[in-house]
Amino acid sequence: MKRCAPVVAALAVAALGLATPAGAATCWSADAISAAKVRELQAMMMAVSLRCAANGAPIHESYNGFVRANMSVLNAASSTLRRQFAAANGGSGQASYDRYTTELSNRYGSGYTTTASCAAFAEIGVRAARAAAATGGIELFAGQLVPQPHSIGEACPAPSAQLAQADPR
Repeated sequence: MKRCAPVVAALAVAALGLATPAGAATCWSADAISAAKVRELQAMMMAVSLRCAANGAPIHESYNGFVRANMSVLNAASSTLRRQFAAANGGSGQASYDRYTTELSNRYGSGYTTTASCAAFAEIGVRAARAAAATGGIELFAGQLVPQPHSIGEACPAPSAQLAQADPR
């Protein structure tokens, strides 16, 4: 039995590294989910801006202010999402990312638009631009408007849940 102890110990250590559910390599980390919320807010704002312009209530200045104020975070979110889609689907992830962003644009591009909804989204754009300077920034703001992003996979289990699965007791 003593001769097996090093082997059993090595297998236990290896099992800890493998004690994640199937597909965990492609589960969505907290960072990827936050990026999806930010990207969905951007898609929502862009689509609403276009719909409002088509209905004679342009809010593009508000949308553009939001984009300018948050450009670095928007770019980082896109990069995070591309890496997420690459991990899930191989390659660069660009085709999957393109499908995802098209789906978001389609989701928000066909909404009902009124002068009141345009005014509300103009204010959201202003607040989103201001959020860039706040602690937690646009990520927290996006999380309030998009509590559960669409078209993403399951969240990765918390580290304590992974350890509980590996615990042989």
